Formats: sequence, C-alpha cells, structure tokens
Amino acid sequence: MKWLDATTSRRVTRFTSISLLVMVVVMLGCSLDPKERANPFDPDNPLNFGDPLWLEVSIVDTVIDSSPVKAPLLDWRDVDQTLLDEFHVYRRRTIFDSILVMVATVEPDVSVYLDVNTRLGVRYDYRVVAIMANRTDSVLSAIESVYLR
Repeated sequence: MKWLDATTSRRVTRFTSISLLVMVVVMLGCSLDPKERANPFDPDNPLNFGDPLWLEVSIVDTVIDSSPVKAPLLDWRDVDQTLLDEFHVYRRRTIFDSILVMVATVEPDVSVYLDVNTRLGVRYDYRVVAIMANRTDSVLSAIESVYLR
C-alpha cells in the first residue's frame, strides 16, 4: 500500500470538500418546497388538493327590508390568479334538493357572499368554484354545511 504524499493528500481533501459542497447544494435545491410553485387549482397539488378556496360558512345576523334575519355568510380565500374571471356559488337544501344549484356569480376580487334567500329550520350545503378567463372551472370547493335556527 502506497501512502499519499502531502500534495496528493491536499488534492484529495480539496476534491472531497468540493464534492461535499456540491452534494449539499444539490440536496438543498431539491428540497425546496414544490408546494409554493404548484398550481392552486390542480387536484394533485399537495398543499390544497386543488381546493385553494378553503370555503367557510357561518351564520350572521343582518337586516333585510328593516327586519332582522339570520343568513349564511360564505367566506373563502383570496386567490392570486390573474386569469380568474369570476366565482360561482352553489347551494343545496339538504332535505329538499338532490343537486347543488348555482345561486350567485361573484366578481374575482370578492371573497365573500351573503345568502339572504334562505329560511330558518333548513340545512344548506354550499360549494364555490372559480371560473377562469378561458371559461374552464376549477375543482369545486369542499362542501360546507350550515343549519339555520
């Protein structure tokens, strides 16, 4: 077995150091979070599974025609999507309807909707879909339900 001289030993050490540095840089580059670059409307998106809206429904007290009423307030995340044209809001009365029916069209810069066409004693299911400028739909949001008492 031949021992390395001092010059060869420095070269091996330098090569090993550079190799380790390159491996670390490659590993860090590969470990950057791909979720940040993912399409928010893609069902395979690991961050939101194609549901960037995260719809929430709550009951609020409001006044309609001088009468106090309770109404569902739908709230969803703002979507930073330059190709977004509008949102469609769908509703189903769970006892009476078997399908969701579109009840509103909402402008792309708005992320809330107050549903004033409801009645007490009825459970409602809601979904929202983003409509892109090329008229394609995003995946429907998850169903959110509310019971008006």
